[in-house]
Amino acid sequence: MGRLHRPGRAELLLWLCSAAVLCAAAGWPAMLERSYTGSGPEATAGPEPKLITARALVIREERVLELPEAAVPLAGPGEKLAAYSAYAVVAEDPAALALGLEAQRLAGAEDRRLALAEARASGSFELMAAALSGSAPEPDLGSAQPLFAGVSGLCASGADGLERLGPGEALAMDERTLRGLLGSKTEQQPGMRLITGLRWYCAALTAARLEPGTAVKLSLDGETFRARVESSGEVVLLLSGTEGMDRLAGLRQITAQIEVP
Repeated sequence: MGRLHRPGRAELLLWLCSAAVLCAAAGWPAMLERSYTGSGPEATAGPEPKLITARALVIREERVLELPEAAVPLAGPGEKLAAYSAYAVVAEDPAALALGLEAQRLAGAEDRRLALAEARASGSFELMAAALSGSAPEPDLGSAQPLFAGVSGLCASGADGLERLGPGEALAMDERTLRGLLGSKTEQQPGMRLITGLRWYCAALTAARLEPGTAVKLSLDGETFRARVESSGEVVLLLSGTEGMDRLAGLRQITAQIEVP
């Protein structure tokens, strides 16, 4: 019977190292999975976004469009107006012309159910006939006098007296001016406005300081916009953006929520 082999110290160390390598290799897939999924004891959650709530003022480059008593608008809120197209006409019989234009709009509407609902709510036989048939006589604009804005822009309804504010006033906004504007009473007046600028501004009254150029998420009246920080003073935080001009066309003095990543 042969003698049992007793491994030496070197052989034992080699065996232990080999076993450690095999164990590590066996657990490597699980380690990879934890690293990709973010699980495991070493995983940490990212920082929570900072939320700032402040009173704010929305500023756009815009102008009030003249609407005489006998004027009938040709463009509605949210419609883009070309530089050399008429936004309204002055007619001898504005009521008849307005009815004809409305009938033509309902006749050409893509949503037939909505067109019928609007016509039914008006109580007008002419509008009901246009919505049902999908056709309406061409309004006679031959004797009407057109009104031109002279520049292109986005049409909006109403005016509040703060249309005089623009990018220059926004970029120069200070605490005293902003507090005065937020404290002033504005009443929506009938009429039309033309938003001529592509960038809007939101001046917020807050002590929070942010780095200019920072991208933030801005919530106004339930609508969310992407914005960037233009300037950040001691009390005035000025944001700007280019998306969603039609969605904030009717906003002025408002509570803003600013989410900073």
